[in-house]
Amino acid sequence: MMVGELNYQSNFLDIYLDNKFPFPFLTFYLLVMFIIFMPILLMNMMIGLAVGDIAEVQRSAALKRIAMQIELHTNLEEKMPYWLLKRVDQSSITIYPNRKCSRFWSRGEANEVRTRLLTNSSNSTPVEAELRKQKYRLKEISSVLEKQHDLIKLMIQKMEITSEADEHDGPTEVKGDRQRSNWGQAKGSKWIPLMKAIKGNNVLNTSP
Repeated sequence: MMVGELNYQSNFLDIYLDNKFPFPFLTFYLLVMFIIFMPILLMNMMIGLAVGDIAEVQRSAALKRIAMQIELHTNLEEKMPYWLLKRVDQSSITIYPNRKCSRFWSRGEANEVRTRLLTNSSNSTPVEAELRKQKYRLKEISSVLEKQHDLIKLMIQKMEITSEADEHDGPTEVKGDRQRSNWGQAKGSKWIPLMKAIKGNNVLNTSP
């Protein structure tokens, strides 16, 4: 039935005429629904596949068109004389703004080449536009990271936290000097009253 071969006479009609159909109404109802909806579903599936193929054909056609244009230009350049190509094809141009042109047509040619170079430089490719977006995004991320770094440094300064790099930075200290320096730093800390209160509570709890 999926491939279109229903074989209606032997599978449905003969059995129905011989009164051997167990559920004739339900069977014919499902058959009619299958005949109506299956072509619609198959056509939709084929249209979806065709649309996908059209997009792929368009991409390959664009590349093929560029290849044909390159081939055409190459064939034309091969047929033209070298002196003409050297005169017409100019990859760069030097402009002297304070020097007057001796000929009117040379000035027009220079203006034409300048316009062509400016239009080529102004029209950016999609890759260049995407790279420009990524560059701006990286700048924003770096600025946000710098702000977060400054905020973390400010929080560390407010909480009076010393890192391991700050502790071990500098010459090696004697153990006694290090203890005295740590005690001197701890004397000015705001956590000392809290530690004393905790120790006092521990002493009261352990005493009989």
